This record gives sequence, structure tokens and C-alpha cells, in this order.
Amino acid sequence: MKNSNALVTIAEPCTQNWEEMDQKDGFNFCQACNKCVVDFTGYSNADIIKTLANASTEVCGRLT
Repeated sequence: MKNSNALVTIAEPCTQNWEEMDQKDGFNFCQACNKCVVDFTGYSNADIIKTLANASTEVCGRLT
């Protein structure tokens, strides 16, 4: 199987401070957009793709 990387472009990156977000249900909660933010740090590319593909709503995520 060929290993390939997808190019991800964030059109409007979030400017909110990660450390200042409240915790809610195991996620950081962004008061600015009223959404839970998934910390994708440590996720494999496959896990990120799976999370996004299986989401029923828009996903906000932190990529470092």
C-alpha cells in the first residue's frame, strides 16, 4: 500500500487560546464558536480522516 499524505488547508484558522477554553465532556469548548474542539494531537492521519468522515456535524479541531 502506498503511503501518501493529504494536504490540509485551514481557510479560517481559529484565533482562540486553547489553554483558556473551558472543558466540556472531555473536550475543550470554544465560547467564540460555541463548539467542542477535538485535540487531534497524537492522532494518526487515518484516525483524523475517520473522525471527520464519521462526523454528523462540522468538526473543530486542533492540529499541532
